[in-house]
Amino acid sequence: MRHLQTFLMIAACIPAMFAQQAPRRGHALTLQPKGRQMGEIRFGARKKMVKPHAALAPNAVTAAPGVVQVHVEEGKVFAFFVATGTIPSGSQFQVSITIDDGSGNPSSITFDPVSYDSDLNPGDFITLPNLDNMSDLQPSLLVTYTVDLASGRNTSEANGDFLIGASLGYSDLSNFAPIITGTSVKIASNKDVILVINGFFTSDTPLVVLEGSVPPASAITRVSSSEIDVDLSQTKGLDLSSLSEYLLTVSQAGFADTVVYRFAPFADGTYNQAPQ
Repeated sequence: MRHLQTFLMIAACIPAMFAQQAPRRGHALTLQPKGRQMGEIRFGARKKMVKPHAALAPNAVTAAPGVVQVHVEEGKVFAFFVATGTIPSGSQFQVSITIDDGSGNPSSITFDPVSYDSDLNPGDFITLPNLDNMSDLQPSLLVTYTVDLASGRNTSEANGDFLIGASLGYSDLSNFAPIITGTSVKIASNKDVILVINGFFTSDTPLVVLEGSVPPASAITRVSSSEIDVDLSQTKGLDLSSLSEYLLTVSQAGFADTVVYRFAPFADGTYNQAPQ
């Protein structure tokens, strides 16, 4: 309970309007950011504490047509839900933040559901509650952002998490998959630019997001349990001629991992540019 009380105190100190947003890397730093912000979930009076919260288990949920991007920078946590498919207007989004200190009795804050009067298209995003001073939470904690999506009679879910004061050993990695461990880029024989993502991956169909740029399913190949390839030349909106940074997310079965990815361009004329 002490961890939950500290968590709530930190949450209460965050301004309601979130004046300081995350440094959206890559395209978000240009004059014409890709994607469309549909809204944001805010801390406020209308939230409820739920204890205990059901433990999350991979493959136990239907994956939502979107990913939860969670990025921790200098003790601050920035989170977004990015659509990877069309989400019809009127769909309800319910957000919860769960903390688990390993005691077997995790706690969560669940926010009131919200809906929008227009469709969300691939790359559209919702800003989730930002957190500050998370380094004050000790000892080890697992913090999970969950977006439950209700569209008609269909329900689905997207999750993103991070650890505080703890790390994973080798035996833990497969249980927390997907996990991104590294990236590289190559030019295929047809001159398409291929992003190679290494890590620990499940057998589930992967979703990939580079912030507001969403590769089509045809551009994503799960090569093995340790490699996913993405054809960047088939990913609309990417500028492959410039050095850029992106929040790169891989999601499988409703669970996501996010890293900061830096792209370096190849020599002109040696590759196929992405459609704009």
